[in-house]
Amino acid sequence: MEDQEEQQDNTSDQNHKPQDLPQVLLLKPPPVLSVIGEQPFLSKKYQFLKAWESPLPLIQFLTAHADSIQAILCSGAAPVTDDLLQLLPSVRLVVTASAGTNHIDLEACHRRGISVTNAGNVFSDDGADAAVGLLIDVLRKITASDRYVRQGLWVNKGDYPLGSKLRGKRVGIVGLGGIGLEIAKRLEAFGCNVFNIIRLLPSLSLIVTTSARLNQIDLQEGRRRGISVAYDGSLFSEDDADIALGGKKVGIVGLGSIGQEAAKGLENYGCNILYNSRTKKSSVPYPCYSNV
Repeated sequence: MEDQEEQQDNTSDQNHKPQDLPQVLLLKPPPVLSVIGEQPFLSKKYQFLKAWESPLPLIQFLTAHADSIQAILCSGAAPVTDDLLQLLPSVRLVVTASAGTNHIDLEACHRRGISVTNAGNVFSDDGADAAVGLLIDVLRKITASDRYVRQGLWVNKGDYPLGSKLRGKRVGIVGLGGIGLEIAKRLEAFGCNVFNIIRLLPSLSLIVTTSARLNQIDLQEGRRRGISVAYDGSLFSEDDADIALGGKKVGIVGLGSIGQEAAKGLENYGCNILYNSRTKKSSVPYPCYSNV
């Protein structure tokens, strides 16, 4: 039975002509291309349009495929701007292979109902390893002393000054997100005292951020202590919000008509709703916080 289903799937794939497949735009070769090769871009489920391989100027190339391109796979070297999206009215998804999204016009994507997804925490371990490695290098002066010796400066200037140990250092991390948390774990193993403002406020029950991102908040510690987090999700598409908010506690600042509609939708995703208002609304069943 499984063999028959697999054969049917293969037959179905073979029956699809390239022009019938969903089209994904690549503006420039992704950096990972030199590592993984072309194989991932030979998919039978998508047709990858490589703009750099076309003899046409970019705008002319995009205009020719304007109605068929449904997704964009981008990197920092190929920004997704408002002007670009204006040329591609059928785009519904932007995917970046990086953790950051500063090369994507999130507001423009939001206005057009375009979902945006990134690499999440895929690079968190690697980023944390690199950060701690560089920190040790600076404190122990490893590369600096190596240059000192290679240049022969020790002959006239004597021994290179000693470095400092990492153990016992008080470390503050700005932006305790995925990478920050992994850095904190590694530094704690070195015996460092990692500064975390959340742990210094035992009565904290609600955190409000004006950012559309949450990577500056220790969400793991917040969940452990039952601390609610309210943030400006206006730059996120509906799909991104669904992923980010499912099962979370959500605070709404100003529970007006829009806020109430948002609360109803969030309840469908199993969210625990609370709101901030000077006075508690008798018709609203959610917990009210007036002193935020």
